[in-house]
Amino acid sequence: MLSNGHKIAGVGAIACLLGYFLPWITAGSRGSNISLNGWQATFGVNILGTEYGRHFLVILVLLAPVEVAYLVYRAFKRGGVVNKRGDAFGLIALGIVVLIIMLITSHTATSLNMSRGLGWFLCLLAAVAFGVGGFLNYQQAGK
Repeated sequence: MLSNGHKIAGVGAIACLLGYFLPWITAGSRGSNISLNGWQATFGVNILGTEYGRHFLVILVLLAPVEVAYLVYRAFKRGGVVNKRGDAFGLIALGIVVLIIMLITSHTATSLNMSRGLGWFLCLLAAVAFGVGGFLNYQQAGK
């Protein structure tokens, strides 16, 4: 049996992975529309002005749902016991990191008649779910 925090974070991890396959950025001009999913938007747009900066952000966002899935798996193997706030702080930190990265990279979709797509919002909500799951685990570990 998993705690509610682990369940919420696990659903967030699945949502984040699915969000990478959905449109992140859509742009249209004179009858033609272009849509980029999370993979194309992340690898195709130079975010920080350097190749290393872009790949660093990609690695952080891509590894977040994998790390959350690992934390949920570890909790499942322990029988749902929350690990003395370690899982809580890990989930909160992952949520904050992904949320900050999503907000930093959101400026690319605000120029040139572009709009954010469903996948971007799904990953943003997943980051919030990581943080909420961590907060719930923090409360449970304190009891």
